[in-house]
Amino acid sequence: MNAPIYFPPVQEHSGLPSSAGDVLSAEELERIDADAQDLTFEQPQLGRQLGYQAGMVSYRASGHIPQRDSLVAYPTGPRWIWLYEALHVLMQMFNARYYRFKLWGFHEVFQLLEYREGGQFGWHIDVGPPLAAPRKLSFTLQLSDPSDYDGGDLELWGNERHTAPRERGTLIVFPSYTLHRVTPVTRGRRRALVGGAVGEPFR
Repeated sequence: MNAPIYFPPVQEHSGLPSSAGDVLSAEELERIDADAQDLTFEQPQLGRQLGYQAGMVSYRASGHIPQRDSLVAYPTGPRWIWLYEALHVLMQMFNARYYRFKLWGFHEVFQLLEYREGGQFGWHIDVGPPLAAPRKLSFTLQLSDPSDYDGGDLELWGNERHTAPRERGTLIVFPSYTLHRVTPVTRGRRRALVGGAVGEPFR
Protein backbone atom coordinates (compact mmCIF):
# COMPACT_ATOMS: atom_id res chain seq x y z
CA MET A 1 0.00 0.00 0.00
CA ASN A 2 1.60 3.24 -1.15
CA ALA A 3 -1.17 5.65 -0.22
CA PRO A 4 -0.74 7.37 3.16
CA ILE A 5 -3.20 6.50 5.90
CA TYR A 6 -4.72 9.43 7.74
CA PHE A 7 -6.14 9.07 11.23
CA PRO A 8 -8.38 12.04 12.10
CA PRO A 9 -8.35 13.46 15.63
CA VAL A 10 -10.46 11.63 18.17
CA GLN A 11 -12.06 14.89 19.27
CA GLU A 12 -12.21 18.37 17.83
CA HIS A 13 -9.63 20.09 20.00
CA SER A 14 -6.04 21.22 19.57
CA GLY A 15 -4.55 18.74 22.02
CA LEU A 16 -3.13 21.62 24.03
CA PRO A 17 -3.80 21.84 27.75
CA SER A 18 -6.41 24.19 29.14
CA SER A 19 -5.95 26.07 32.39
CA ALA A 20 -7.70 28.42 34.77
CA GLY A 21 -6.45 30.32 37.81
CA ASP A 22 -8.08 30.74 41.20
CA VAL A 23 -10.33 27.71 40.80
CA LEU A 24 -10.15 27.28 44.58
CA SER A 25 -10.33 30.02 47.18
CA ALA A 26 -7.34 31.07 49.27
CA GLU A 27 -9.01 29.43 52.27
CA GLU A 28 -9.39 26.14 50.37
CA LEU A 29 -5.73 26.18 49.30
CA GLU A 30 -4.70 26.82 52.89
CA ARG A 31 -6.93 23.93 53.95
CA ILE A 32 -5.05 21.62 51.58
CA ASP A 33 -1.72 22.80 53.00
CA ALA A 34 -2.90 22.28 56.57
CA ASP A 35 -4.34 18.81 56.00
CA ALA A 36 -1.26 17.78 54.01
CA GLN A 37 0.82 18.15 57.18
CA ASP A 38 -0.74 14.92 58.42
CA LEU A 39 0.12 12.99 55.25
CA THR A 40 3.17 10.77 54.83
CA PHE A 41 5.31 11.58 51.80
CA GLU A 42 7.21 8.64 50.35
CA GLN A 43 8.94 7.46 47.22
CA PRO A 44 6.36 6.46 44.58
CA GLN A 45 5.84 2.74 44.16
CA LEU A 46 4.90 1.08 40.89
CA GLY A 47 1.24 0.12 40.97
CA ARG A 48 0.39 1.89 44.25
CA GLN A 49 -3.29 2.82 43.83
CA LEU A 50 -2.60 2.54 40.09
CA GLY A 51 -1.47 6.10 40.64
CA TYR A 52 0.26 7.71 37.71
CA GLN A 53 2.70 4.89 37.16
CA ALA A 54 0.78 3.46 34.22
CA GLY A 55 2.41 5.90 31.84
CA MET A 56 5.77 4.51 32.93
CA VAL A 57 4.61 0.95 32.38
CA SER A 58 3.67 1.77 28.80
CA TYR A 59 7.28 2.68 28.06
CA ARG A 60 8.68 -0.71 29.07
CA ALA A 61 8.15 -2.20 25.63
CA SER A 62 10.57 0.33 24.15
CA GLY A 63 13.01 -0.06 27.02
CA HIS A 64 12.55 3.56 28.08
CA ILE A 65 11.55 4.40 31.65
CA PRO A 66 11.20 8.14 32.32
CA GLN A 67 13.28 9.44 35.19
CA ARG A 68 11.15 10.28 38.22
CA ASP A 69 12.47 11.90 41.37
CA SER A 70 9.67 13.09 43.63
CA LEU A 71 7.85 12.30 46.85
CA VAL A 72 4.18 11.40 46.89
CA ALA A 73 1.36 11.34 49.44
CA TYR A 74 -2.17 10.02 48.99
CA PRO A 75 -4.98 12.29 50.25
CA THR A 76 -7.77 9.94 51.31
CA GLY A 77 -10.41 9.86 54.01
CA PRO A 78 -13.39 12.01 55.03
CA ARG A 79 -11.43 15.26 55.34
CA TRP A 80 -10.56 15.12 51.65
CA ILE A 81 -14.01 14.36 50.21
CA TRP A 82 -14.70 18.03 49.55
CA LEU A 83 -11.62 18.25 47.32
CA TYR A 84 -12.64 15.25 45.20
CA GLU A 85 -16.10 16.76 44.83
CA ALA A 86 -14.70 20.16 43.86
CA LEU A 87 -12.33 18.66 41.27
CA HIS A 88 -15.16 16.51 39.92
CA VAL A 89 -17.20 19.63 39.14
CA LEU A 90 -14.21 21.47 37.68
CA MET A 91 -13.24 18.55 35.43
CA GLN A 92 -16.81 18.36 34.15
CA MET A 93 -16.68 22.06 33.29
CA PHE A 94 -13.33 21.80 31.50
CA ASN A 95 -14.43 18.69 29.64
CA ALA A 96 -17.71 20.25 28.48
CA ARG A 97 -15.96 23.36 27.22
CA TYR A 98 -12.77 22.00 25.66
CA TYR A 99 -12.79 18.22 25.12
CA ARG A 100 -16.24 16.60 25.21
CA PHE A 101 -14.86 13.20 26.19
CA LYS A 102 -17.25 10.58 27.55
CA LEU A 103 -16.09 10.42 31.15
CA TRP A 104 -17.25 8.29 34.07
CA GLY A 105 -15.37 10.12 36.83
CA PHE A 106 -12.40 9.49 39.10
CA HIS A 107 -11.24 5.91 39.57
CA GLU A 108 -7.92 6.53 41.34
CA VAL A 109 -6.75 8.24 44.49
CA PHE A 110 -5.29 11.69 43.87
CA GLN A 111 -1.56 12.16 44.34
CA LEU A 112 0.05 15.05 46.17
CA LEU A 113 3.52 15.37 44.64
CA GLU A 114 6.50 17.15 46.13
CA TYR A 115 9.55 17.98 44.02
CA ARG A 116 12.57 19.05 46.03
CA GLU A 117 15.86 20.39 44.65
CA GLY A 118 16.91 18.09 41.82
CA GLY A 119 13.42 16.56 41.60
CA GLN A 120 11.92 15.97 38.19
CA PHE A 121 9.70 13.67 36.12
CA GLY A 122 10.88 12.87 32.58
CA TRP A 123 8.70 12.84 29.47
CA HIS A 124 5.78 10.43 29.92
CA ILE A 125 2.06 9.94 29.33
CA ASP A 126 -0.66 9.06 31.83
CA VAL A 127 -2.14 6.11 29.96
CA GLY A 128 -1.24 2.45 29.75
CA PRO A 129 -1.89 -0.83 31.57
CA PRO A 130 -2.81 -1.86 34.18
CA LEU A 131 -6.01 0.18 34.49
CA ALA A 132 -9.57 -0.92 35.11
CA ALA A 133 -10.78 1.80 32.73
CA PRO A 134 -8.98 4.10 30.28
CA ARG A 135 -7.65 7.29 31.83
CA LYS A 136 -8.73 10.06 29.48
CA LEU A 137 -8.35 13.48 31.10
CA SER A 138 -5.59 14.45 33.55
CA PHE A 139 -5.18 17.46 35.79
CA THR A 140 -2.49 19.23 37.77
CA LEU A 141 -3.38 21.72 40.51
CA GLN A 142 -0.48 24.05 41.32
CA LEU A 143 -0.07 24.33 45.10
CA SER A 144 3.24 26.16 45.46
CA ASP A 145 3.82 29.86 44.95
CA PRO A 146 6.10 30.54 41.94
CA SER A 147 8.56 32.36 44.19
CA ASP A 148 9.05 29.22 46.28
CA TYR A 149 11.10 27.42 43.64
CA ASP A 150 13.07 27.69 40.40
CA GLY A 151 12.81 25.17 37.57
CA GLY A 152 10.09 22.58 38.08
CA ASP A 153 8.11 23.65 35.03
CA LEU A 154 5.27 21.46 33.81
CA GLU A 155 5.83 21.15 30.05
CA LEU A 156 3.41 19.48 27.63
CA TRP A 157 3.51 18.56 23.95
CA GLY A 158 0.32 19.25 22.02
CA ASN A 159 0.77 20.85 18.63
CA GLU A 160 3.91 22.37 20.13
CA ARG A 161 5.75 22.48 23.46
CA HIS A 162 3.71 24.34 26.06
CA THR A 163 4.82 25.51 29.51
CA ALA A 164 1.96 25.47 32.00
CA PRO A 165 1.22 28.46 34.25
CA ARG A 166 3.01 28.42 37.61
CA GLU A 167 0.64 30.52 39.72
CA ARG A 168 -0.61 28.92 42.93
CA GLY A 169 -4.19 27.70 42.56
CA THR A 170 -3.99 27.22 38.78
CA LEU A 171 -5.66 24.07 37.43
CA ILE A 172 -4.14 22.60 34.25
CA VAL A 173 -6.23 20.01 32.40
CA PHE A 174 -5.05 17.95 29.41
CA PRO A 175 -5.81 14.70 27.56
CA SER A 176 -4.06 11.86 29.36
CA TYR A 177 -2.29 10.76 26.19
CA THR A 178 -0.45 14.10 26.07
CA LEU A 179 3.32 13.80 26.42
CA HIS A 180 4.47 15.89 29.41
CA ARG A 181 7.22 16.29 31.98
CA VAL A 182 8.32 18.27 35.04
CA THR A 183 11.74 19.88 34.53
CA PRO A 184 14.33 19.63 37.34
CA VAL A 185 13.80 21.86 40.36
CA THR A 186 16.94 23.94 40.86
CA ARG A 187 15.88 25.71 44.05
CA GLY A 188 13.19 25.28 46.68
CA ARG A 189 10.23 22.94 46.64
CA ARG A 190 7.27 22.52 44.30
CA ARG A 191 4.01 20.82 45.30
CA ALA A 192 1.14 19.89 43.03
CA LEU A 193 -1.97 17.74 43.21
CA VAL A 194 -2.51 15.40 40.26
CA GLY A 195 -5.33 13.11 39.22
CA GLY A 196 -7.30 11.90 36.24
CA ALA A 197 -10.77 10.97 35.05
CA VAL A 198 -11.56 7.72 33.27
CA GLY A 199 -14.20 6.79 30.73
CA GLU A 200 -15.11 4.43 27.95
CA PRO A 201 -12.39 3.72 25.36
CA PHE A 202 -11.90 6.18 22.53
CA ARG A 203 -13.61 5.04 19.34
